[in-house]
Amino acid sequence: MSALLDFRTRARCVPERPARATVPPVSPSEDELDVLRTTLRGALCWQPRAGEGALLTLELGVPPQVHVDELRGPEGELHREVEVGGRHQLAVMPEASFRLRTGRHEVTEASEADELDAALDALAGQYLVAVEGGSGEGTPALLLRFDLGAELMVGLGPGGAPGDVLWRVEGAGATFVGSAA
Repeated sequence: MSALLDFRTRARCVPERPARATVPPVSPSEDELDVLRTTLRGALCWQPRAGEGALLTLELGVPPQVHVDELRGPEGELHREVEVGGRHQLAVMPEASFRLRTGRHEVTEASEADELDAALDALAGQYLVAVEGGSGEGTPALLLRFDLGAELMVGLGPGGAPGDVLWRVEGAGATFVGSAA
């Protein structure tokens, strides 16, 4: 697969690898940007959730994908782990910062949990209509626009440094990674 999205950051699409693999930043071409836009445009956002720091995840696309792992315990007993996800998952990494605007909410990674939950609830069910980026100072590294007016902007967080991974999109056998320039 070819390199993908970012403008102020650098991004690359690589086959899925173990989590410890590093992806060198590359400058994307216009064709490569179109691949990510085409891949994600029209995807339904569901199950958005916030974690520690700026970590935010969104499931994108339907139908949901179900992954079942069967594991054996120490005494041979069978256990199953079931995970449901979208065709793609966007993860905003802890080194990043984000701003999410919905109709009545504007939140960041520093917002109170109840405000963040309300904004994420408003984001759920919206279709992704545009994937953009910025190249100038003060512009977001990644900008996602949704059909009911929500916008998710991702940029380098205050503790971040050049080379830090800011976001990842995984799915369909590939991983798209955006790192700080």
